[in-house]
Amino acid sequence: VSHSFTVSSATGITVPAVGVRTNQASLLISSDAVNGPVPDTRISTTQPVGSFTTTTKLSFENPHVGEAVAMTLDFITQMQFGAGDNLTLTLPGFGFSDSQVSATGTPDGAFPSGLWISATELRFTAAFAVGGG
Repeated sequence: VSHSFTVSSATGITVPAVGVRTNQASLLISSDAVNGPVPDTRISTTQPVGSFTTTTKLSFENPHVGEAVAMTLDFITQMQFGAGDNLTLTLPGFGFSDSQVSATGTPDGAFPSGLWISATELRFTAAFAVGGG
């Protein structure tokens, strides 16, 4: 007999700061059912949830209001980006002159360019798989 239930977000459950890995082995289910207790059993399928933990850092070269700046974003992923996955920076109040921007970083060519997709959002697309996992 199949069973399913959903716990509402109103209960305040939060995902760990380090995210959740695909099929993470530390997530368990058990039961103390009178007619058949079940010891801790690994949950076989889990949806991944990515995280940057507290590693994100945004810095600027020539940081003067109203002037063009070079911007550096540093982060460590707790998940892998696949080719075509997007990374979006939300930068309210920032200005830009070109809708497309070029970028360099490590690994070389991973996020080669960005595109302003709105007045506040700059989106970069991974050119190939990169990151933790």
